Amino acid sequence: MALSWLSLLLGAVIGIVAGTLIGCIGVGGVVLVPLLLLRPDIKVHIAVVACMAAYVPAGLGGAVAYVRKGAVPWRPALLMCLSSILPALLGSWTLVRMSGHLVKVILYGVMLATSCLSALRSIHASWKERQSNHGTNETGDTLSEERSCKDLTSTEQDVTSGDATCGDANCNNDNEGDQLLPAEPEESPNQIPSTLPTSRPEDGGVDRSLFGSMTFCELIQALAVGTLTGFGSALTGTSGPVLLLPMLFIFLWPPLPALGCAQLIQVPIAFAATIGNVFFASSQVDLGDVFKLAGCVAAGLVPFVFLGAAIANHLPQRQVKFG
Repeated sequence: MALSWLSLLLGAVIGIVAGTLIGCIGVGGVVLVPLLLLRPDIKVHIAVVACMAAYVPAGLGGAVAYVRKGAVPWRPALLMCLSSILPALLGSWTLVRMSGHLVKVILYGVMLATSCLSALRSIHASWKERQSNHGTNETGDTLSEERSCKDLTSTEQDVTSGDATCGDANCNNDNEGDQLLPAEPEESPNQIPSTLPTSRPEDGGVDRSLFGSMTFCELIQALAVGTLTGFGSALTGTSGPVLLLPMLFIFLWPPLPALGCAQLIQVPIAFAATIGNVFFASSQVDLGDVFKLAGCVAAGLVPFVFLGAAIANHLPQRQVKFG
């Protein structure tokens, strides 16, 4: 049964919504397949194959937007992209050998898992922020009390001795009080990591320069993340960021570099999965309907990915990361 014009129009509208989300917070492709399935003439295999084809131009658009902002850490990004190609082909081959019901179960399971991870991460970050603010307030109160005691002692000594050098003593006390508040180095919240961090940034053991060296463990992490993202995305029809971003946030990546890497990995995954679907799924779906639906979805995705990326560039980083 050919797709109706209403289904194609719905695909364009859903593409607009998903494109804005993808560009803004990196995750939006997860809504495409479930919303497309609201139409009875769109089956799950058609929706998945069409979405993967639509991610090709959308991924290119998003990648260009984040590359222009300098938000792509090239070394780990390229490793993840290369390691995602063969798994994406394998995912498209696996897709045609699974029933539509099973594909839906896996898709909704991925949605639930990523939502839970994002919620837990947001709760943990909020708790850490409250603890940090509480600790800062207590430290500030203690330092204020110490400075007051020093000032009081200095004043008493000045009054008792009547020494003409009291002004110098007060200056010294003020300097000592100022030394209790060390200047904190300014750090950019968007500093780009070169590797998948294996420790917290404050530990000092992670090289976060753009082309820093990678340890063997970090190399394995990058390859594993790319492999899981490629296979899962091709199998469920979700964009690469849906699976990649939660893993990168677990590894403590800053928001914008993680988003840039997630946009870039869509391109090889979408290309590989689309080629695989043409060869493997042509016997189960009408490729004419698939590419018509993909074109409508892409017409909404591509321009609004740029809009979402522009919005993300002006949002506070905490909103971008956990929004």
